[in-house]
Amino acid sequence: MRINDPVKMSVWRRVYRQLGELKKLATLTIRCIGLQTSSDAGIEYLYGLPKLAFLTLSDDKGMVPVATDWTRSEIKRIVGSLPKLIRVDLNQFVGNNRLVVEEAMEEFMDKGLALV
Repeated sequence: MRINDPVKMSVWRRVYRQLGELKKLATLTIRCIGLQTSSDAGIEYLYGLPKLAFLTLSDDKGMVPVATDWTRSEIKRIVGSLPKLIRVDLNQFVGNNRLVVEEAMEEFMDKGLALV
């Protein structure tokens, strides 16, 4: 779910900024209610994690997910900026736009990246 609440975006920016400082981080799993993945939320702070090999992003509401609108450019930006990425799990996000996600990931899967 994408929200425009400046307070919540500020919190997410701080979280992503702190995670982005963990340069030796190899595995990252974020599971929460109301996960934000937009550039307004600061997800670009993760782009500089040189050793990140396993990435999981999941909005765990226990119901039909609302944050399923990944764009091709968002996926390419996230995956393309993480040179060591081996496996990406967009979990519930894939539901409504699985085709968009799979098409965006094709070039990366050719390089051995697994989408689960």
